[in-house]
Amino acid sequence: MPTSTINKNLHIIQANFESGQPRPGPASAPKTILAAIQNDILSLGYTLTTEIIENTDSQSTEQCDKVHNAHQVSRYCRKLYNSVMKTPRDAFLLFLGGDHSISIGSIASVVERHPDVIVIYIDAHPDMHTDATTQSGNAHGTTLGMLTERSGLDCFQWLYGAKDYVLDYASLGLYGIRSIDAYEKGAIQEKGIAHASMKSVVEQGVSKSFIALLDGLDAGRTRPVHLSFDVDSLDPVHMPSTGTKAPGGLQAADASWICDYLYGTGRLVSMDVVEYNPRIGTEAECKASLAVVADFVGRALGNSMI
Repeated sequence: MPTSTINKNLHIIQANFESGQPRPGPASAPKTILAAIQNDILSLGYTLTTEIIENTDSQSTEQCDKVHNAHQVSRYCRKLYNSVMKTPRDAFLLFLGGDHSISIGSIASVVERHPDVIVIYIDAHPDMHTDATTQSGNAHGTTLGMLTERSGLDCFQWLYGAKDYVLDYASLGLYGIRSIDAYEKGAIQEKGIAHASMKSVVEQGVSKSFIALLDGLDAGRTRPVHLSFDVDSLDPVHMPSTGTKAPGGLQAADASWICDYLYGTGRLVSMDVVEYNPRIGTEAECKASLAVVADFVGRALGNSMI
């Protein structure tokens, strides 16, 4: 594995937002995660800056029939995007969520900073629904739908400019997906989106399936990478403290290997960590879940497995 050249200027955004899904708790996760990783980060030699982005719209009563809290989600993601645009362009960005709808803003900002970026989206769910197809109405299930196709909602039009998408399908890879409905399965196949479902992971193993996904998106191994990591990609045995569990997921060691590998490529420029919920589970389960998160985040920042 090549020696990493990852930037040692680290900017952590605490994205205290949970209105993209119905359960309380994700908005309190960033502070908890940061407390668990901060000492290790400093020991790795990073120059660390942090900011907190609060949801000041949490009591908004604006309604949208298609996506719950759509106006809140849009305004929050725009605030997040605008804040990132003021951050030094050479900084590594670590977004601590929060629910996965924050990635509408984080990924949009990373694409602006790195137009050739590859997005590796690790999640039990593809999150490919749009405002026209969502059945649950939960915004965290429309994250990639919003980013890859112009939304029909007026409140999200700030994302697109002259284009009809933020993220090109050819720059997206899905990993660990297993809870997939008929619409999402059809969209993945129709759009030719690169993916490794848990079926592929089990059949091929983590290293082979992940490297094949990454190299399939960039055979030259030169493009920057953004990692969007939803902790529900992990099996509930390893991650009980999350709101949308799906059995048959990744092992804790798999997550750590993936992050260790990406760090070693020298191409990882930013990362989302989303959907950890410290209000779900017993105290022991919350602590165990947090330890898993702290470990794989540490690997992504260079705490190597050797």
